[in-house]
Amino acid sequence: MLNGKDYAPRGPREAKQKGISTLFQELNVVDQLTVAENLTLGMEDTTFGFLRRTDKINRMVSVMNSLEPSIRPQQRVSTLSVAQKQIVEIAKAVAAEADVLIMDEPTAAISEGEIARLFAIVKALRDRNVTVIYISHRVDEIFELGDVVTVMGDGRHIATRPVAEVKDRKR
Repeated sequence: MLNGKDYAPRGPREAKQKGISTLFQELNVVDQLTVAENLTLGMEDTTFGFLRRTDKINRMVSVMNSLEPSIRPQQRVSTLSVAQKQIVEIAKAVAAEADVLIMDEPTAAISEGEIARLFAIVKALRDRNVTVIYISHRVDEIFELGDVVTVMGDGRHIATRPVAEVKDRKR
């Protein structure tokens, strides 16, 4: 369902056009490029093969600064931590005006301090009316961030409930 209607995208491009972005467990950034280049990858505005500084880049950099001001646009992505690389991907999705952000195991490879920062960003996205679908095996994360929880087992839907109604957190 998307906006109350059945929705089955034919592919990632169509989903993206409808405002759905996905952050996979395996990050989709290019270490050899700068943060700015990664933010606009696939959507570049160029002249004679050179990246032009356009409103699109400015908007993405602005979103990036609002999420994590310590990341510089001209910094090589290879110098960033895993959590900072995730923030680059989040900034790209938010700047592209994603209404739905699907995050697959975002804390799998980051430290406790980075998890706290990620949680603050997820909560800020929620405050901006971005729907975050947060996929995790770490039940405590779901209860800290979620409004609604869906439990799956062996690829099957077990139950969907408001987090506040769930008493047994072991299953």
